[in-house]
Amino acid sequence: MQRHALSAAYPDMTPDEFANLRTSIRQAGLIEPVTTYEGQILDGWHRHMACEAEGVECRYVEWQPSDARSGWNVQDWVVAKNSHRRSLTASQRAAAALIVYRWRPVGNPLFRTGAELQHNLNNDTQPVDLTDDWSDESISAEQIARTAGVSTRTVEAAKVAERAGLGDQVRAGEISAKRAEAIALEKPARQSESQSIRAALDAQEELLASAQAEVATLRARLQAYEDAGADVQEQARRFEALRIDLDTATSQRDDYMRQVEELKAENRRLRKRAGMRP
Repeated sequence: MQRHALSAAYPDMTPDEFANLRTSIRQAGLIEPVTTYEGQILDGWHRHMACEAEGVECRYVEWQPSDARSGWNVQDWVVAKNSHRRSLTASQRAAAALIVYRWRPVGNPLFRTGAELQHNLNNDTQPVDLTDDWSDESISAEQIARTAGVSTRTVEAAKVAERAGLGDQVRAGEISAKRAEAIALEKPARQSESQSIRAALDAQEELLASAQAEVATLRARLQAYEDAGADVQEQARRFEALRIDLDTATSQRDDYMRQVEELKAENRRLRKRAGMRP
């Protein structure tokens, strides 16, 4: 049996947690049945897997609208059910809840009420992938927070993180919603700073190319004087003048090269901080 998208919105147990669950099921059997919905596992995925691993018979019950509080639908039920998982942080619960509320069944993009849900069940509606539509504000941050057992501020931070592509990291517990929000808000400023450095770098590289061309020209002229065998004194005078010009041009070129390398290093640092590719 497959895992429902609403269940998969939440992170898996850690290996230690799953090992403890297996031990419990091996010793005491399955205490709470696994809940299914639309032919997939809605709640109890790890209990299902542990039963299979231990060779214990797994019991299944189909979710019904009557299982939820009045006015709730399956999404509300899943969020509330997972709000008691002690192993999940508030940030993880908020980020997962956002994914749950983005889910819509086929043929009913405005799916919200228990009555609509019963209609879907009776007509064998199949689930769809999570929608990318963030325009639906029919469920407020306050409502999500209340159902998920977190603060409204955490939900708002999780929304910013999700839009910035950091939602998976928050759900995995790698970063808090607040920190992800800070990174997301810093990105535009860092990208702008990085673009300014890129422009300065381009200008310095043009100057460097010009200096390198001048050095090459002066070297060619020196070689030409040597090959021509001109008057010794005149050749020495011109040679010395060209040598001074060459030293100046070479020094200027080296200075440009140093500036270019410094700008490149700063650009790499800023792009790394902004989460951009080098």
